[in-house]
Amino acid sequence: MPDQKDKDLPGWQGEVHHVNPSAYRKNSPVVNIPTIAAQRKHPALLHEALIMSKSPRPKPSHHASTVVELSDGEFMAAWFGGAFEGKPDVGIWTSTWRRGADSWSPPAEVVKPLGAPTWNPVLFKHDASGELLLFYKVGQKPLSWKGFLKRSSDDGKTWGPPEELGPGIVGPAKNKPIELEDGTILSGSSDEGGRDGKEWTTWVEESRDKGRTWSRIGPIELEGRIIQPSLFRGKSGDVRMVIRTRKRFMALAKGNSAGHGWSNPTLTDIPCPNSGIDAVTLRDGRILLVYNHSFKRGVAGRSVLSVALSHDDGETWKRILTLEDTGSRVVEFSYPAVIQARNGEVLVSYTWGRQNIKVVLLDPKKL
Repeated sequence: MPDQKDKDLPGWQGEVHHVNPSAYRKNSPVVNIPTIAAQRKHPALLHEALIMSKSPRPKPSHHASTVVELSDGEFMAAWFGGAFEGKPDVGIWTSTWRRGADSWSPPAEVVKPLGAPTWNPVLFKHDASGELLLFYKVGQKPLSWKGFLKRSSDDGKTWGPPEELGPGIVGPAKNKPIELEDGTILSGSSDEGGRDGKEWTTWVEESRDKGRTWSRIGPIELEGRIIQPSLFRGKSGDVRMVIRTRKRFMALAKGNSAGHGWSNPTLTDIPCPNSGIDAVTLRDGRILLVYNHSFKRGVAGRSVLSVALSHDDGETWKRILTLEDTGSRVVEFSYPAVIQARNGEVLVSYTWGRQNIKVVLLDPKKL
């Protein structure tokens, strides 16, 4: 059950209860402060940029990004933006970027709010169908979320109508799904139920028909304190997940090669100040994780953004790169998303001060 320490964490009584939304203005100047990795000239850093490089930004607040590589090698990012998280004007925005370009394309609102805010978009390219899927949630708060997706057959130039995922299906809570060899989609989902949404439970949602119908696998539980799993494949082909927790450390759970038969989650040695994480299996077999390396409470815990690597499918980790660290100054760098491109480079996007989305491109051979 929750205790008083839970209530000191962001995400407990509303994701941003420690932050004053009135501090955000879409006309405020865009100042791109280089990452710590850039300041230290880390050899793995190939490129970094804010998606919204000029003022005015389309909305004051931007959060919870997702990234995907399109068919032609271009990248697309999506996120939710509005007056602030949970406000009625919060919609889903997208932007694209090609290597060598000076800036990302002007943001476009692809899901407009219709009476309730939208949340946590997730982009996913389904290889078996060739479709680009955009998952998102609609509702006043996580307790009342309904899951939706939109489809695109032209890499996001146009989108089909919203499709509700079905009763009890939320969709990927934050992180990208994975696709099995037979085209099955597995997405890491979670519920924030119970009284006032304070009981957290993790699930895997499965579709065998290109995302048209879904079933749930689970629950996967750890004292009601885990959400937003990130799925990845182990060396033997088994499906694993790392999970955001309210227990100070990230959790790990293990399934079989079909994404069923999940173990009880266990805590790792990676700090988790109740903030989003994401992981990806690299082609060389290493698992790359992006996370907030901090034990501090409140938003201060999201002021350090780091990269860690695992050589044993998530059992143990080593922090190898700091992307952001503001020291005593509290600035939020959170909710990372990470993919490996077809050429082997790694793309990471994340919330930058709740006012923008930053993207960095890394060479994993130099990590």
